[in-house]
Amino acid sequence: VYFQLGALQDQIERTAVFRVICPKGVPGDELLFNVGASGKPLQGGARLTADAPAAVLRAAVGGENNDQTPNAMLVPVVARAWFGHIVTKAAAMNRVGAHREAGQMVDKELKHFRLYVGDLAEGADMVAQLQLLAQRAGRQLSPRLSKEMVFSSALLMEARRDYRGSGKASWLDRILRGE
Repeated sequence: VYFQLGALQDQIERTAVFRVICPKGVPGDELLFNVGASGKPLQGGARLTADAPAAVLRAAVGGENNDQTPNAMLVPVVARAWFGHIVTKAAAMNRVGAHREAGQMVDKELKHFRLYVGDLAEGADMVAQLQLLAQRAGRQLSPRLSKEMVFSSALLMEARRDYRGSGKASWLDRILRGE
């Protein structure tokens, strides 16, 4: 797995989160893969690269997998990326007219997401926002709302701040007021 992170700012951490969908395996089977990333400094210069150690996924019976203790440092990072991906994907599907399918996709992701974020302080809020999105995604979104969903998801996934000022309503606020 290799990521191109684009422009990199000094002293700004960039995180890449990815989802791996594996073929069915026999408990104990292992899937090894390498992970790397690259980006170019914002002020120019040579491309920067980073390689992580090889990752190993080991097939397990569902109960054994579910009994694993999650990595407390990674869960919030993955949750933000997953949340942002769901919101961005729903906006993209809605934009091409797949309204019903967008709502169904959010509902399907929510079943797993809800379990994953159950112990996070912000987990209940994230679930509530996705539930609202699942209901609203079944109708056409305005271009402004769709754009705000994609933009705010990018900020969330990249742990960046919104410097546009206080005049911009969030996608959630827009939905709550009936947009």
